[in-house]
Amino acid sequence: TVALSKKLPIAEGALAIFILIGLQYAIAWLSVRSKTIKNLITSRPKLIVYKGEVVNNALKKERISKEDLNLALRKSGQSQLEDVDAIILETTGDITVMPQIHSMKSKTFDEVIKKTGN
Repeated sequence: TVALSKKLPIAEGALAIFILIGLQYAIAWLSVRSKTIKNLITSRPKLIVYKGEVVNNALKKERISKEDLNLALRKSGQSQLEDVDAIILETTGDITVMPQIHSMKSKTFDEVIKKTGN
């Protein structure tokens, strides 16, 4: 709006931008130092496919379509959902396809297991 509107003073627009930058910095700073704040603003990884079976309630809750799953499969070089041991929705929104899992007890699955109870 600052760049397009002649009615809005530049000082007010700059102040709004600096406030947003300050809030972003404060939230990032707090989330690194406080587990409670981090849990409030950051999601956890979600298991959406396990051993070739779709976890339907997770799929609906995260609003992921079958087309999104198929896209993730194609990007990972997989052609069949049944050939995949796990698909995880990461905290960044990325979808990770894992063709083989040797053990769910690996540290990389800690956050996924805590949230899903698997």
